[in-house]
Amino acid sequence: MANAILSGYSLKEKQTGYRDYIGNIIHLEDDVVTTIEMNTESNISNTLKIGGINLDAAISNIDAVKTNGITSSEILNQKRFGDIRLMVNTTDNSAVGERYNFIVTEDEEIFLIGRNPSNYFVNGQADDILGLHSIRNPKQGISKIKEILTVYWSVYVLYEDGDLYVMGENNNGQLGIGNLSIQYALTFSADNVVKVSTSGVGVDGSVISVLILKNDGTVWACGYNNFGQLGIGSTTTNENIWRQSLIPMSVGTPIDILMSGTRISSAFIITDTGKLLVTGYNGYGQLGDGTTVNKSSFSKVLALDTEIVTEITSNEGISVLCLTQSGKVFSWGYNGHGELGDGTTVNKTLPKEVTTIPAPYNSVSNPIVKLVGGKAHYGMYGLLSKNGDLFTVGYNGYGQIGDGTTVNKSSFVFVLGNVKYVEVATSSIYSYHRTLWALTNNNILYSWGYNGEGQCGQNHTTNVLQPTKVNFEYSGDIKQITMLGYSSAVTVYILLNDGRIYACGDNDYQQVSKNTSATINRLVYTFQGE
Repeated sequence: MANAILSGYSLKEKQTGYRDYIGNIIHLEDDVVTTIEMNTESNISNTLKIGGINLDAAISNIDAVKTNGITSSEILNQKRFGDIRLMVNTTDNSAVGERYNFIVTEDEEIFLIGRNPSNYFVNGQADDILGLHSIRNPKQGISKIKEILTVYWSVYVLYEDGDLYVMGENNNGQLGIGNLSIQYALTFSADNVVKVSTSGVGVDGSVISVLILKNDGTVWACGYNNFGQLGIGSTTTNENIWRQSLIPMSVGTPIDILMSGTRISSAFIITDTGKLLVTGYNGYGQLGDGTTVNKSSFSKVLALDTEIVTEITSNEGISVLCLTQSGKVFSWGYNGHGELGDGTTVNKTLPKEVTTIPAPYNSVSNPIVKLVGGKAHYGMYGLLSKNGDLFTVGYNGYGQIGDGTTVNKSSFVFVLGNVKYVEVATSSIYSYHRTLWALTNNNILYSWGYNGEGQCGQNHTTNVLQPTKVNFEYSGDIKQITMLGYSSAVTVYILLNDGRIYACGDNDYQQVSKNTSATINRLVYTFQGE
């Protein structure tokens, strides 16, 4: 930026009046402060590196750093709407938004950034408006937001008092409000809700089915139902009002739910007695009953009757992994890419214990404690052990297995140790372009897999075939990593403990930076003050 002067916490170009932010221009990488190429207006690639000093020191050496009484640390931390406390899709869920993000501030304000498809979220504005836009929170000051799920073009806002509000597309009745009308503002849908689980990843992200778990242990459903995935005893195409799912007697009380897939969804319930209940599409044996016959009401997986199931994940509802209290992992369903981890590519209609997990896994001293990586169209899974060892299996077309190759794996491979946090990037349709991010216990941030839009944050767009360190100075302050997108176009967001957000990847709708629509291939500070 030629002839720039410091103005508050931003730089202003004298000739054009164009203003940009310190966080968009200066980047710390390996203790070297460099400039960032983000757009044509702020292209300062010819500027020399500021060597050997940290970011605060660099800013403190800029003339007029005390302009209007603002210190260098205040420059770095100043934001228009306060600290961010929540971003979308915070639970292990199939929900994926289509190139837009919702955020919640410490004052319970809701903001949309990125795409505004067909005016659904900011009514009266042009389609696909760019920039940051406020969404009215109907319960601001009444109840805090627990989580927000964005599912293709539909939005679910769950409050801590159990009220569920919805907005956006409603073509399958997925909002549960008794009609198929688009909702341009947050609208009440249900009460006493503990958890929401939606479909939203697969061959058609716009086809949505939804489950909710209420605080009395009942399960309700709405939306697309062609294969009986709502578990209401029928295959009515669209249910536009909440219907109670049919659950067999004497199996316990539901405590967890999962709706997986899109047009061919399957649904799963875990009860307080550790029983697994299933319904919906069964073309690959994913209901685990030894057949390929669909079901329209929930039934128990008899083959797991002697186990206590604690966790489940599913790729598009066509392959399934579950974890038991004893630390065993079982898999069944579609296996065309080896994602069941049984050493074959043969589909399974009954659960089979996975026995291909290599050392340092140990069933006694280092058991599996977490399933990783549902939400996919093309199958790939991960397992995380007690000691933080990550194992992966399945589709590997872009290096997402992390073993340095692009060859599919039908047996689990050890990828990375000392891991405390793993997030898998996916998108709302044809989500086989997979990217993984992992944070270790000693706060080293890694990424690998598909990188066509720079979503690995490695400052290039070449696929990354094994875990590679991301040079990010705030890796010790990460609170949440979330990812969303469409097909290969994925955006990565990182929320820090102090409320700042950094992002990289697809930026077609300025969901990373409002100053450009170009791909951003390194983590940059976003949602800055104005």
